[in-house]
Amino acid sequence: MREFTFSIDLDSEQVRNIMYGGTVRRVQVMTDQGLRIELPISHFQSFVSYSGLHGHFLLTLDGSRFVSLQKID
Repeated sequence: MREFTFSIDLDSEQVRNIMYGGTVRRVQVMTDQGLRIELPISHFQSFVSYSGLHGHFLLTLDGSRFVSLQKID
């Protein structure tokens, strides 16, 4: 298992555009460890608020397979 942390700060309009507009369904983040990781926006759905998607997250992978995403702040 590998763990990565990262922050994300998207306002509500950006989230709406990603989730409901066009063909973009993924978000690219830069981890605190210096890696770029692309994740489906659906993994973040439970963390979206009226103001958008904000916070610091812990991503757990098993090899390259998604295991979990937790908000840590």
